[in-house]
Amino acid sequence: MDQDSDGLVLRARYRVEGPDMQNYECHAAEQAFARGDTFIPYDQLTEVQIIGWIKDKLGTNAVAEIEQRVEKKLVYIPPLETSALPW
Repeated sequence: MDQDSDGLVLRARYRVEGPDMQNYECHAAEQAFARGDTFIPYDQLTEVQIIGWIKDKLGTNAVAEIEQRVEKKLVYIPPLETSALPW
């Protein structure tokens, strides 16, 4: 997260991960914020609050689309082929 001299969060980088047992997919981006009506000191912010801010800024449809893209990519990743073990 980036903050200004007042401790205001200016932007947060986020990652939506979709790991499974054999494959991994990720969507990473950055979200900018503007000064709001309330202020929470930087050292008191929680992960849940920041995730909530990002989801609110993106909107329900965008969040669902990102999650679906990550899940869809996992479905279409072919499994790795392994050769016979030497023993």
